[in-house]
Amino acid sequence: MKKMLATICAVVMVLSFVGCDGREQDIADDTEYSDPTTDTSSAVSEEPIIITDEKLYIPHSLTVSYYDAAEGIYGFTWNTDSKPYNAVLQVCEGTSFDESKAVNHKAEVETLAKSNICKARVTLEANKTYSYRAYDTKAKIGGDIYTIKGRNTQSGRFTFVHVSDSQVSDDTTEAGRYFGNILSFLDSRYSNLSFLLHTGDVVQNGGKESDWRNMLEPSVEYLSSLPFMAISG
Repeated sequence: MKKMLATICAVVMVLSFVGCDGREQDIADDTEYSDPTTDTSSAVSEEPIIITDEKLYIPHSLTVSYYDAAEGIYGFTWNTDSKPYNAVLQVCEGTSFDESKAVNHKAEVETLAKSNICKARVTLEANKTYSYRAYDTKAKIGGDIYTIKGRNTQSGRFTFVHVSDSQVSDDTTEAGRYFGNILSFLDSRYSNLSFLLHTGDVVQNGGKESDWRNMLEPSVEYLSSLPFMAISG
């Protein structure tokens, strides 16, 4: 166990750079993107949905990443055990979440094996704080509320964390907790991290939902606000 912790700690690096134009370089793909249309389907009168087990629809394993850093476009990803009826990301300005003022950004849902992966793109203004949650507007079931701040453009510097080889699996839950402890330490020491770069392997088996859950759940407090950029190992 101590060897596992030492291995993870050994590959953590914190790097700070000064951009030539005072901004983070764009680390997203080059896909053309237009702002998402807000979802209004929850206002349509439909037959009531009968949910026998609410736990199957609760969002988990939530992360956020940059899709286009220069334009402030973020990608939010989460899983549900059962396929959601209408998955959205509810976002409102400020640190206090108000559902009546929240904008629903519709998520795309992809089912792989036993995983239902929900992805929503949202544009956030620089230096502005938002509160949000993943939600199913038809099942009326949502996840915890988190806050996130648009990228910092008030400084010519940016700092990011580089990690690798966490390789969490469904039988090594300690590694996921160790990773969460590392993020807790970094959060206490660096107040303005721009993103976390993971160069693989994030989990032992990318096709097993349980591996991802053991990796991401212990760190959701940080991965819900710090963009997580993962590369295949």
